[in-house]
Amino acid sequence: ALEMVPIPLTLRLTGLGAPVAFVGLAMSALQDPGGSLAALYSAGAGLLLFGSGVWLLRLHPSLRRDASLFLGAGLSLVTLALGIALSGPALTLAWAVMATLVAVLAARDCDPRWMTAAAALFVLVLGREIGRASCRERV
Repeated sequence: ALEMVPIPLTLRLTGLGAPVAFVGLAMSALQDPGGSLAALYSAGAGLLLFGSGVWLLRLHPSLRRDASLFLGAGLSLVTLALGIALSGPALTLAWAVMATLVAVLAARDCDPRWMTAAAALFVLVLGREIGRASCRERV
């Protein structure tokens, strides 16, 4: 049986860094970095990274840690894309659904790193709601 070795650090950094750098450069070149094109760039790169992580995990389950890097980076870019594209309760709901899905998957696999990611997303949702509530009280 073929034994898989972890992906070399340089390859991981290149695989993760290229899409993230693309989003950063593309957003810096846009007239409106908060517009729908910026959200599309971020979502596209996020889905590419997330898909790469899923592919790696299915192809080589022994490379779970490496796949998690791609999955996490993809999730981060999709979270950014949602933050750019949505506003109000729709954004809060989208982030809450993402946090719940990540928490369910983390609990299923007993993975503390993904549980930390779920907690971070829940903190993001809570912070957003607290901020929205304090803004409504001032108005």
